[in-house]
Amino acid sequence: QLTDTQAGSGDSRGVYVSDGGPLTQLARRGQAAPGGGGVLNNFSFSTALNDGGEALFIAELSTDPGTESDDRGVFRHNGLSLANVAAQGDQVPNGNGTIASFPFDEFPTFNNAGQFTFAADLAGATGRINGNRALFLSDGATITELVRKGQTAPDGNGAFGAFHAAPLLNDIGQTAIVADFTGT
Repeated sequence: QLTDTQAGSGDSRGVYVSDGGPLTQLARRGQAAPGGGGVLNNFSFSTALNDGGEALFIAELSTDPGTESDDRGVFRHNGLSLANVAAQGDQVPNGNGTIASFPFDEFPTFNNAGQFTFAADLAGATGRINGNRALFLSDGATITELVRKGQTAPDGNGAFGAFHAAPLLNDIGQTAIVADFTGT
């Protein structure tokens, strides 16, 4: 948390990177969120960074003109500008539900190809796979659902239950996920 800022607590938190030289500000509390939807307010305690200098983090928004639940997003800084790559209320890729929230305790991961993973809590899902949490892979343009709570295990023995931490992601886009199963 920053102290003695011009706007007091209104700009007292930010996300910064450094390559050993001066810090570079990527985002700061009170900054307008890219794409509209309010201002950046709070940041997850973990920022993912790749060798290309791109950064990824989850942020809360305040004074969102949308619905009350539209208050978090996944943000990507490409070294030049900040973009919102996923937001609460977004439809999930398979169309079965919407993103309800991004857990602050499941940090995104980033690789050197510019791909990243993140977890999201879901709302409005129907049918056999109606889990309330899913893990996603994205390149910033396309989001792919990796796995959802309640989805049948690949070997058919049970269903995915809880996920533990963020999936690992290597530079060719392979992910590793640690999960519990139910119904085995």
